[in-house]
Amino acid sequence: MFVNLPSPKTVRAMGINYLEFLAAFINGVMVDYARIKEVGLNVALKLAGKSRIRIRHSNGTNLEFSIEGRHVAVESGTLENCYTVGRECGVDVPGGEVYIAPIETSANGILVVDEHKEHGVKRLELVFADGRIAEFKAERGGDSFKRLLDRAEGDKDRIGEFGVGTNYGIKPVGWSVYDEKALGTAHIAIGNNIHLGGANKASIHLDFILDKPTIEVDGKTIVRKGIIIE
Repeated sequence: MFVNLPSPKTVRAMGINYLEFLAAFINGVMVDYARIKEVGLNVALKLAGKSRIRIRHSNGTNLEFSIEGRHVAVESGTLENCYTVGRECGVDVPGGEVYIAPIETSANGILVVDEHKEHGVKRLELVFADGRIAEFKAERGGDSFKRLLDRAEGDKDRIGEFGVGTNYGIKPVGWSVYDEKALGTAHIAIGNNIHLGGANKASIHLDFILDKPTIEVDGKTIVRKGIIIE
């Protein structure tokens, strides 16, 4: 298991109150894992065997990509799936997400990231063309984001992951590896996705969180402003 509990110094460096984060972390762990699994399986069923994804947000995000032929995985916060398949694998703590590696050349549109505290970025706008970041700009931190990409190797600027959070106990606090598990969020990642069943080989894997997005699958809305449609 990978316990995502950073040091107080790391949390404070991101401008997050450590005691508030610690309380949120505990809430994210003390949940009904059967309930998280049920939500995850429900979302996975809506994605399995489908092709086109469109994700939109009031911040200006409007991104489309393909998941055709890719495996949809459910991470429910326990090692149950690892034991079931009889192989070594890992799970994040707190856990709770459905994830898939999109077709790496398929993303087109714009992804707007309100904030990425780990890298000091605010209002980052990423324009994707044929799966790769064609251009970007930021209200703050654009230079640091450019340095991050310049230093990285491999398919660092290609879409790498699409995920949907399923943990009802998590309240987003501003740290992406934690926030991405929150029910009501979705995330898009760039960079390495070999571990997710994709084809990108890169030295980075960077997640961007969208709170309360709207998600369409093959033209049908499955999530509206963060609420999963039954």
